[in-house]
Amino acid sequence: MTRLQIYLTLFILILIFNSINAAELMINVDNRTSMSLNGKWNIIIDPYETGYYDYRYQPNQNGFFKNQQPKDKSDRIEYSFDNDRMLHVPGDWNSQDNMLFFYEGTVWYKKSLEIISCNWKKVL
Repeated sequence: MTRLQIYLTLFILILIFNSINAAELMINVDNRTSMSLNGKWNIIIDPYETGYYDYRYQPNQNGFFKNQQPKDKSDRIEYSFDNDRMLHVPGDWNSQDNMLFFYEGTVWYKKSLEIISCNWKKVL
């Protein structure tokens, strides 16, 4: 066997084993309880990417993804998802807001969900 044949055989075996594992994870999808995420989402437009990076362009530990709320008047949290800016999901922001027609930066989305916990049983 040449090296090319060995590499092709290994590649095909890897593809087969990966597809088997993916198929096991996706069993009974149609009968699972699901929730649509379509609808209006709160947004923050972030042209300078301050929601993720700090002033040294390093990942910020207190970015917009934390969705922090000020605890008192002295807290310096300078963003809020609780404003009137909303966009429909699914959809693009360029066609939903005239101010964003030519915008090509970061937009942060937030939607609050109520998840009801339940006792999960593993059935073999």
